[in-house]
This record gives sequence, C-alpha cells and structure tokens, in this order.
Amino acid sequence: MFIDTLGTNSSAMSNTDAQSEDILGKDTFLTLLVAQLRHQDPLNPMEGTEFSSQLAQFSSLEQLQNVNDNLSNMQVNQAEELIFNAMDFIGKEIDVQGSDLTLTENISAKGGLYMEEPGECVVTVFDADGTAVKNISLGQMDAGTHSFEWDGTGDNGDTLEEGTYNFAVTAVDSTGQELTVETYMSGRVDRVNIESGIPILYVGDVPVSLSSVQNVRMPDES
Repeated sequence: MFIDTLGTNSSAMSNTDAQSEDILGKDTFLTLLVAQLRHQDPLNPMEGTEFSSQLAQFSSLEQLQNVNDNLSNMQVNQAEELIFNAMDFIGKEIDVQGSDLTLTENISAKGGLYMEEPGECVVTVFDADGTAVKNISLGQMDAGTHSFEWDGTGDNGDTLEEGTYNFAVTAVDSTGQELTVETYMSGRVDRVNIESGIPILYVGDVPVSLSSVQNVRMPDES
C-alpha cells in the first residue's frame, strides 16, 4: 500500500491520470515505488513481504507490456506479408466460388460448376439488369467439376459490351429431377486494393477476398 506522503504533487498526478484515463505504465510504477521508499515513515518502514509484492507487480507489468509490444510487431509483420502475397496474384487466373462472369475485349469469360451427380447442364448468362442474354448448353456432364467459356455474344449473335455479368446453371438428371449445382467464377487478377489494410483482389470490377480463392494458375495466353 502506497503511503500518501507526496502531498500536492501526488494529488496533481492522480488528477492528471484520472483526466487522461491513462493506464499506469512501468516507468510511472517504478517512479511511485522509489518515491514511496524515500518518503516512508522511518518508524514504520515497508515490510519485506509488501516490498516483494510490489516488485512482483512491477515485473508482471513489464512482462505484459513486452508481450503486447511483441504481438503488435507480429501483427504489423503479418499484415505486410499478406500484402506482398496478394501482389503476387496480379496477372494470374484464380477460381473462386461465385456466379460472376468478367467479359473483357478479346478474352472469353470463364466460369465453372460442380455437381455430385451426372446431369444435363445449361448455363444462362444475365446482364446487370437481370435479363437473360445467353443460354449455353453444356450437354450431358459427369459428376464433378467442370469449366466453360463464354465468348461474349448474346443469343442473337451480337457481341455484348464488356463488363460484369452473372450466370446460373440448371442441371437435371435422367429422370428430369433438378440437381444441386455449385458455381464458381474464373478470371485474371487485374489489381489489388490495400486501402483498408486488408488486401482485396479484383477480377475486373469483382472484388475477391484472399480466403475465398480456391485455385491459382498462370493464364493460358493462347
């Protein structure tokens, strides 16, 4: 227990700490402990056990602050490493669960699907307004993962504008029963946004988190 022998200085220090709502640091703790030893009552000195207890408190406080500093440094290093790893995705093709198609000049839009049973599959492409612009028959497909490409033309044969489209897959088995299909988008990473501190990949205008990437590969230049 600290003896209140610091008078006005101690009171002012307490008021300042209360106003700033600052946490007692190890330097302040040590200053107060030394001041206590200097101003203790000679007729009633601090007991050894009490002194040891306060030293133990100081040691614990210092260790906790060192641990906190180390954790902060680790977080900074991990964030920097994450950003550098994200930069390595630029120019590569990725697969990610979703149903977007990115159409760019002279590059076919790519997508994929997965189903647990074989079935007859049809891909329907929608524009930004939700209007169906293209139906692509994939025919009978086995169970598993499959990919497809869309050349950017509509059902009428016209070439559609570049941009982001959406697609859905309808699959039915031999009895006409509709099957459950998982869809994924494929595309080349054009850029990485790091403004928020968390890197976000972009395939065209479609944002993609690093954790959602399923496959990465070099693009087929042909």
